[in-house]
Amino acid sequence: MTTKVITQCMVVIITACSFEQGVASDANSLLWKVTSREGAVSHIFGTIHLPDTLMFRQRDTVLSVLNASSVFYAELDLDSLITSVDPMSMMLPPGVTLANFFNKKELAELRAILKERLGPMAPMAERMKPAAIAIMAMTDNHEATASTTVDQFLWETARSKYKQVKGIESIAEQLKLLDSIPPRLVLEALREDESSDSLLNALLVAYSTENLVDISRLIDSVSAVEAFMSAINDDRNITMADRLQEPLSQGKAFVAIGAAHLPGKQGLLNILTERGFRVEPVLGGNRVQWLRQ
Repeated sequence: MTTKVITQCMVVIITACSFEQGVASDANSLLWKVTSREGAVSHIFGTIHLPDTLMFRQRDTVLSVLNASSVFYAELDLDSLITSVDPMSMMLPPGVTLANFFNKKELAELRAILKERLGPMAPMAERMKPAAIAIMAMTDNHEATASTTVDQFLWETARSKYKQVKGIESIAEQLKLLDSIPPRLVLEALREDESSDSLLNALLVAYSTENLVDISRLIDSVSAVEAFMSAINDDRNITMADRLQEPLSQGKAFVAIGAAHLPGKQGLLNILTERGFRVEPVLGGNRVQWLRQ
């Protein structure tokens, strides 16, 4: 198992969310100001976990806000993301293969999809957990055009400014999600993904224009992929809200999480609003290429 495969699995897990449209999240902004009842101010920024240069053409406002913050939160402790993940955690137990989960017709269909998507890596995939296979297949076609992701860039930037850097969730929690995905849902997601090659590109455009509504609608348009994402997201936004309650109440926190976590009735912005925080978009600023700064 390569580092790339491990990273891809973690990438999709930490991007998933609930996509039903909700309040306070229809402005074209990835950056949101969160004010507690006592007036303490923090910020939440929506990221995307792909190494694409287009994703780094962002407003300078975001970096200004980050510089003024005291503590930085990512979804995971990114320093330990790779070193703490056992590659075998993505593999099925000895003696178990995909044949244990699918009938002959389904297995033949799955093998054909994997051969097209993964090429020479397809045989290895037969010993992987079904959810890890789906994640790898759905992300492997994206060509990396940047040496890092937005999350990692912000993590490194915060650390270079001598700020505290923390993860919201644990790697163990992320990996446990892989085991909760029904294999049949994996096959359905891959089926729809085969006919939705333009979805990722459309999502990248929606992200680059900071359009949370379009992000929600695009995911909703692919029902099986939406169900797959929902399956690995149960209660995650609530958990994040619970763990961020104290730091957001204290203020001067900068939170960077997958943009898809933000919108919707079950999204983090709405949950925080229901808990008494004032949530509002931060607009303005000039677009610059962060990687050149």
